[in-house]
Amino acid sequence: MQTEPTTWTVPALIAKNVARIRDVRRLTVRQLSERMTTIGAGMLPSAITNIEKGKRTVTVENLLCLAAALNASPADFLGADDRDLISVAPKLEPVKPVVLRGWMTDATPLHIRDGADYDDARSELLAAAPEWYRVAQERQQRTFRHPAMASLNTLRSFVVSAILDEETVEPALLAESLRTALEEVSGYVNLLANSLERKGSDD
Repeated sequence: MQTEPTTWTVPALIAKNVARIRDVRRLTVRQLSERMTTIGAGMLPSAITNIEKGKRTVTVENLLCLAAALNASPADFLGADDRDLISVAPKLEPVKPVVLRGWMTDATPLHIRDGADYDDARSELLAAAPEWYRVAQERQQRTFRHPAMASLNTLRSFVVSAILDEETVEPALLAESLRTALEEVSGYVNLLANSLERKGSDD
């Protein structure tokens, strides 16, 4: 019997995940405390215990140091079951874990304001990012809608299914889809190559 989805607050989620990740690493509280001291971010075992019990506030600096000591991504401390919801702020609509993780990695907006569309919200999010990341994302975005990339992504999905031998797809149909997708990608590659050759001859 499935339990009801949980709506987590950020402090409760961090408390749960500090304990979870410490357990994954098979560390005692004292051993984690020693690791924190080793990286110059000393934290008493009692302080770690209080964090795991939700009795101590975790600063951003604390979170980054715990992540470094445990060799985990800071985003992992805000992870939850995919059925659960996470409340970032009391008056914001709770979101799914995949949305929160995407927001933390600059991949997707946390929320889209009324009257705005996804592209507007995504552009606003990227505007706050460091220039090097913003330039890389804008470059990727310029190629995203090219039909060659769509064909390449389709081929990739079929290749993954074939490698994993997924039983959800009939083998003969998957084989045919692979060949069709490969032909389509080859067609776009030839078009791009011809375009480059023409450009080279013009120069």
